[in-house]
Amino acid sequence: MSTPYADPGWGPVLRTYPKLIVPFIGMRAMVGQTSGLQSMRMVWLGFANVLVIIWIPVLLFGQRDGAPLGLSTGIAITAMLGVFAQLLVPRFVHEPDVSSPEAFAGSYQRATFIRIGLAEAAGWIGFVCFLLSGHWFVYAVGFVISGAGMWDAAPRRKHLDALQEQVESMGSDLHVVRTLDQQRLTR
Repeated sequence: MSTPYADPGWGPVLRTYPKLIVPFIGMRAMVGQTSGLQSMRMVWLGFANVLVIIWIPVLLFGQRDGAPLGLSTGIAITAMLGVFAQLLVPRFVHEPDVSSPEAFAGSYQRATFIRIGLAEAAGWIGFVCFLLSGHWFVYAVGFVISGAGMWDAAPRRKHLDALQEQVESMGSDLHVVRTLDQQRLTR
């Protein structure tokens, strides 16, 4: 096992998060962030928050009169496309590149953002189908599927520990948390 390196956890991200919701202050906070791990957590939290915030118009503007899409059709479309997006994850997320710390950080960041993007798909599809159906339950289906995908995409400690084991089984001595914490987000 590699030398221990403490995961800074989600505390610093949660303390910084209120700044992130103010556009210019948030951009400055992200640019000043030197930890790639904390930056990924900030981005993850921002996308997760969007899924929650969408509930506001869903609950305020649900209207079924004259809706072009029925409830069962909206649920079916949302569930099928949302689950399909989750099934695409293994197709686009590959083994981490352990050839160097930079390559590893870049491959992990790319994989995390692909997971986030595909997880968000169900929520957005659910929102579009909500707009067409007027039923809040359609968005709820997308929200649940997106939530499961977002949980899978989150750079959580348990996920990082499992990744550390995977990296070691590949014969690398890279320390996952240290590498991700010390590498900035790649472009």
